[in-house]
Amino acid sequence: MRCEIELSTVTRGYDRRTCWVGARAGVVPPSTAVLTTQKLRLNGSDIFYALHSARSDDRGRTWSPLRHQDTLDRRSFGDEGEIVPCGFTPAWHAKSGKLLGTGHTAFYINDAHPISPAPCWTSYSVYDADADRWGAWRT
Repeated sequence: MRCEIELSTVTRGYDRRTCWVGARAGVVPPSTAVLTTQKLRLNGSDIFYALHSARSDDRGRTWSPLRHQDTLDRRSFGDEGEIVPCGFTPAWHAKSGKLLGTGHTAFYINDAHPISPAPCWTSYSVYDADADRWGAWRT
């Protein structure tokens, strides 16, 4: 069996202020791949924004444009804070027949990390392949 790897660019987005990071993909059998990624602010420490996703129905040969997933966006937390999922990894869960995304959370006050330690929880979401949309993230 011979395996070939071909480098391709799904999207571009470096603007000297932010860049796409943490691109990871999971496969919905037999041939759909779902990629997630999110913007990172370059000044500061690990300042993440909403997750976006792209979909391929031909095993990664072509991709849809990245789409903002409002269900995987920041949420208010407490009086001044916001919390967002990050480190998000989609993976097929055979027993449930669902693509699950898991990661952790990052917490911000005034769009910057607060003094440590900050709350950090495991986060997850379930992908709806028919709607091409992630469900609301939970911890």
